[in-house]
Amino acid sequence: MYERYHRSYLRGNSLTEATIGPTIANRYVAEYECEFGGVLKRFPTDAPILDVGCGMGLLLYWLASTRPDRRQLIGVEISQAQLTLARRTLPATVELMTSA
Repeated sequence: MYERYHRSYLRGNSLTEATIGPTIANRYVAEYECEFGGVLKRFPTDAPILDVGCGMGLLLYWLASTRPDRRQLIGVEISQAQLTLARRTLPATVELMTSA
């Protein structure tokens, strides 16, 4: 069932594998800033951040693009297809791994 998640997620969000990248990820930056910017201020800048179930890495993209002082960003995802999309979008400084 989880293997099908990737395709259904893209379909439900009108995204395609060809359109995923920094251009799409930038659309979510303001939303993540509004939702999580205040929470992030409570943690030291050198605290590592682990995104479990990171999917395409949109939260990690927001962190990497708006908080360059956050040096240890880690994403874990079970779906290889989602990790492939995340690697396409995220800078090499973000560590990605599979949980499978």
